[in-house]
Amino acid sequence: LAPLALLEPVDVELDGLVYREVVSAVRVEGGIAQNVVPARAAAELNFRFAPGRSREEAEARLRELLPDGELRVLHNSPSAPPALGNPFVERLRELVPNVAPKQAWTPVAQFAEQGIDAINFGPGATAYAHRQDEQIPIANLHAVYESLARFLS
Repeated sequence: LAPLALLEPVDVELDGLVYREVVSAVRVEGGIAQNVVPARAAAELNFRFAPGRSREEAEARLRELLPDGELRVLHNSPSAPPALGNPFVERLRELVPNVAPKQAWTPVAQFAEQGIDAINFGPGATAYAHRQDEQIPIANLHAVYESLARFLS
């Protein structure tokens, strides 16, 4: 894992948005007892890759990073390019000018694979995502509701 720990995030700019490609060890397993040196260990990696890199290219990058290890791909979710040129997205941006890249997998990527423009927009508080105290501030709900109401009117 030492070479992976030394990796710096790679910034990729696309349509004025900066995506960060990162590889993280999210699970490490090995050993049979506390007093036995493991004969084998396994690490589960999460590679968040930017739009513009295909699934195949992402796998190839992981293989480059792990030339001496065995790589078994458990899941390979696509990335999605920003749909900032879509007229509906442009209209929404007039109402909500703050745009940031989403550094996580969402179904937007599956829409993009089918040629359907989509975006992530909602009241979520990223700082609380996937935590025991995950929450959405009430003010965020009101702001999103108002923005969508204006968008649809």
